Amino acid sequence: MVILFIGMLFYCVQPCFKCGYRTARYQLLLTFLEIFKAPFGRVRFRDFFFADVLTSVGTTLQDFGIAVYYITSQNFKNYDPDHYQPPDISHSLTLGIFLIWCGFCPYWFRFGQCLNKYYYSGVKAHLLNAGKYFSKLVVPFALLVANGWRDLKHNKHLGEDYFTIYFVFQTIATVYCAAWDYYMDWGLWRSTEPGKYGLRPKMSYSPKFYYIASAVNLFLRFFWVFQIFTIQWADPDAPFAVTYK
Repeated sequence: MVILFIGMLFYCVQPCFKCGYRTARYQLLLTFLEIFKAPFGRVRFRDFFFADVLTSVGTTLQDFGIAVYYITSQNFKNYDPDHYQPPDISHSLTLGIFLIWCGFCPYWFRFGQCLNKYYYSGVKAHLLNAGKYFSKLVVPFALLVANGWRDLKHNKHLGEDYFTIYFVFQTIATVYCAAWDYYMDWGLWRSTEPGKYGLRPKMSYSPKFYYIASAVNLFLRFFWVFQIFTIQWADPDAPFAVTYK
């Protein structure tokens, strides 16, 4: 299955063979090259669009990495329905680096693109947008730094310290992103008229729809809180301090 997936992925991105919309694949590779060059690459619509897509599929890529590790390490052979234990992923350095890369790099690309747009346009909104993506960079960067020092790996306070960092900066990033959703993307918080206070002057739906959507968006933004109950915050024998139970 893994070989089949890799083969199909290679076919979708390779620009060598003249089949299956080769020009589109070639342009896609050029787009990803501009993304990887951030903040020095060009930032056109397709560049920041695909970079935004990467930020949205980061968790999916992490799940895929865990699935590949689970299959290639053959942990499923130890499956016992009476004494089930989730797969142990804490002792794979390669997987740990991959998980951090998926959580860090997509936001770094968008952060660099926003700085690029601000440098060439001078529009301060791009700088504020860069701050939003920077707030999402702090958590995986803190994990990368914490695990990069061998003397910290066996620090019994590492799990507790990182949990504090994780909770504080995840909260800041979530509030920042939610505020950007409401004010910049949705155009809310602009009306003071009775009946649609805190919404926008021109609406296409009932005010209740916007209030409900705002509440649902905030709930989903804070959905990471549930992840706290499935994370082991300290494992002195693992190369990475944060591992999934």
